[in-house]
Amino acid sequence: MRHVPAQIAARLPAAAELFADRGLEDTKVEDVATATGVPKATLYYYFAGKEQILRQCPAGWWALR
Repeated sequence: MRHVPAQIAARLPAAAELFADRGLEDTKVEDVATATGVPKATLYYYFAGKEQILRQCPAGWWALR
């Protein structure tokens, strides 16, 4: 995984919320792109897949939900 720029990392809470609502299996990278406003190709540049996106979501976000 490459270093994720701050402007992309700042949008990942929207992905975390999507994963929490739908679950990992029912969420597509295309859904994450729509929710975060980050193009799908850009997500694939920085992440191998949705599992890596989920791991990159801010720690502690789940506790705030």
